Amino acid sequence: MYDDDLFFSSAGGGTISLTVEGHALPDRNQPVSEVDATTGAVKGENIVCAAVSFSAQTLVRSMTIIAGIRPDYTIENGYMDVTIRINELNEEKTKILKVLLESFMIGMLDLREKHPDIITMRTVQETTER
Repeated sequence: MYDDDLFFSSAGGGTISLTVEGHALPDRNQPVSEVDATTGAVKGENIVCAAVSFSAQTLVRSMTIIAGIRPDYTIENGYMDVTIRINELNEEKTKILKVLLESFMIGMLDLREKHPDIITMRTVQETTER
């Protein structure tokens, strides 16, 4: 099964991280025998995984275009990691970021509700001792 695993973490209010893994672009060299028994899709051709991937990439583009935030991110072969240093944002950018993240979460929660066998989510809040 090609689960989409979403992971959010925040470290003491300084950064927010988002990791999405398990989604990938199609591998045309992949044997047809590697069809997902749950969804019937070949890796990279699952509509739910595509929705998660598209939503996560749209989130990053929206941060850049709408809020003027330049997150650090990596996207490669079914893995996406995004880090935002919120302690470097002004109040306006922080508010916009909050709306964008909440909108993304609403979409992911709706997808997970409809496809709990495919999507798992974890939210972690890390604190640092001062």
